[in-house]
Amino acid sequence: MNLKAISIKLCLCASSILFSTQLMAQSAKPQNNIVNFKQSDHSITSNCHYTAVGFFHVLQENIAQKDKKAVAEMVKYPLWIQLNEKQIQIKDQKQFIEHYDAIITPKIEKIVQEQKFKDLISTYRGMAFGSGEIWYSNACPDKDQKTDQATRMKIIGINNSM
Repeated sequence: MNLKAISIKLCLCASSILFSTQLMAQSAKPQNNIVNFKQSDHSITSNCHYTAVGFFHVLQENIAQKDKKAVAEMVKYPLWIQLNEKQIQIKDQKQFIEHYDAIITPKIEKIVQEQKFKDLISTYRGMAFGSGEIWYSNACPDKDQKTDQATRMKIIGINNSM
C-alpha cells in the first residue's frame, strides 16, 4: 500500500470518529433544543443547512404524514433502488413520487417511525435507519451546480428489499 492510500484511509477514519463524536454530543442535548425544524421553514434547496438530528426528525415527520413531495425533496438523485426485484435508477423527484408507495413500503414507514436517533447506524458513509433500510449523509452538490455551494443532508440510499 502506498503512502497516499494510507493517508486517505487515515483521513477517512479520523473524519468518521469526529463525525460520530459530534453526533453523540448533539444527541445528548435535550430534545427541545435540538429540533426547531419544519419543512416549510427550512427548504432543502435553501441556504439553511440541516443537521443530522434535524434531518432525522423532518424525515420521520414527512414519512408519517405521507408527504411524498417533501420526502422526494430530501433525496440525492439519481438513487438506485430495488423495485419489483429489479434494480432501477430513480432519476428525479417526479419519478420518486410516481414510485413512492413501492419505495417507502409499510415496513420502511414502521422502521422510520420506531427509530430513535441515538440508535441510528453511524459510519463514515452516513447515518442509517433500522438495519440500513434508509441511509442519509451530506451529499455533494451536482457537478452542474456552483462549486461553492455547501453540501446538504440528503437520503443517499433506500434498501426496501431487506
